[in-house]
Amino acid sequence: MTAARYAPIPFGFILSGLISRLVSGIAAGRAAGTAEGMLELWMRNRAMATPALRIVAQIAPRRAARLVRAA
Repeated sequence: MTAARYAPIPFGFILSGLISRLVSGIAAGRAAGTAEGMLELWMRNRAMATPALRIVAQIAPRRAARLVRAA
């Protein structure tokens, strides 16, 4: 077994962390602008986005495979 076999595990965590930071930051910035408390809003949004992204990341490949098989 090579280390490359385990690459999808940290990849998923890194991807979900980066995407959740980006999306929650954009959402918080649009909602609060530069107002006080924007950072707190961003962190709360991120805390919800990361687990959601991990769940969706498990579902999406199966749905995509089913879609391709159906075509």
